[in-house]
Amino acid sequence: MKHRDAADRADPATRKPAEGEGEVTVDKDGKVHQKGHGNMDETMIPQKPEPDRGPYQPPPGHLDNPKDVEPRSGGDLSA
Repeated sequence: MKHRDAADRADPATRKPAEGEGEVTVDKDGKVHQKGHGNMDETMIPQKPEPDRGPYQPPPGHLDNPKDVEPRSGGDLSA
């Protein structure tokens, strides 16, 4: 077995994360939560379907209404 000095033990790349310190946490009921990092927030984490709740339906947002996405035109569409 290789002897590890203090610098090796302090290296975060070789240290195992403590319980609850990683990017993923698991509730007592088995539901998994991933922590956001960088520019990622909760809405960017993909959701998995749950058989008892049906397929995942994203919450309604501004992109669901085509009037909010399409540019307003003056009526004449010819170039």
